[in-house]
Amino acid sequence: MGVFDTLNNSLPPVTVTGSAVVSEAMKFLKLGEGFRANAYKDPLSKNGLPITIGYGTTQINGKPVSLGTTITEPEAKALLIARIKKDIEAIKKKVKVSLTTPQMVAAVSIVYNCGAGVLNDKLFTLINQRASPETIAAQWVKTRPTSGGVWNEALYKRRVKEAEKFTGVKVIAGTKAAATGTKATAKFDIKKYLPLLLLAGIVLFIALKKR
Repeated sequence: MGVFDTLNNSLPPVTVTGSAVVSEAMKFLKLGEGFRANAYKDPLSKNGLPITIGYGTTQINGKPVSLGTTITEPEAKALLIARIKKDIEAIKKKVKVSLTTPQMVAAVSIVYNCGAGVLNDKLFTLINQRASPETIAAQWVKTRPTSGGVWNEALYKRRVKEAEKFTGVKVIAGTKAAATGTKATAKFDIKKYLPLLLLAGIVLFIALKKR
C-alpha cells in the first residue's frame, strides 16, 4: 500500500481520549514541545509573544496565556488533548483523502505548531492530490520552518520528523539553503588570494621598471 490508505474514503470520528490517533499524537507532541509549568515568552520573537505554557499551549479558555500563569502536568495534558481533538477535526474537514494513524499524527503536529492556517498551504494541496511521498516530504520541510519570519533550525528539524512520519521517506536534514530551496552564496575571502595578488604586484612592478 502506498503513502495513503485507500481502503477508506474518510477517517472514523475521533471522540475519546484513548483513541489511537489522540494517544499517538500526544506522545509525538510531548517530545516536540516539552512541559513547562510556568508561562514563558517566546525566545525567538521580537516582542516575546506568544506567551506559552504547558505543552506549547498559548491560549486557555480562548484567552492568551499571560506571564505569571502556572499549570500542573495533568492540566497541561488536558489542554493538549482538547487541542489535538480540535486540530483533528480541522484536518478532517480540509483533507479529502484517508490518512493512516501516523499520517494524522504528523498532520496534527504541524497544525498544532503552525496553526490551522497551514491547512491552506501548498503542502495540504499536494496531500489532497495524492502526490508522491518524495514530493510531499520535500514540500513538508519547506513549510513554515520559521519563527517571527526567521528560519529556525529546531523548527526545520521538527518538519523533518513530521515529514518522515507522514511519508515513511527518510529525509536527510541539510542546511538552510537546502531546506528553503535557495542557493548558498559563497563569501569572497580576500585572505585566500593575498599571495596571488602580491605576486601579481611584483610581476607588474618588474614589467614597468624594464620599460
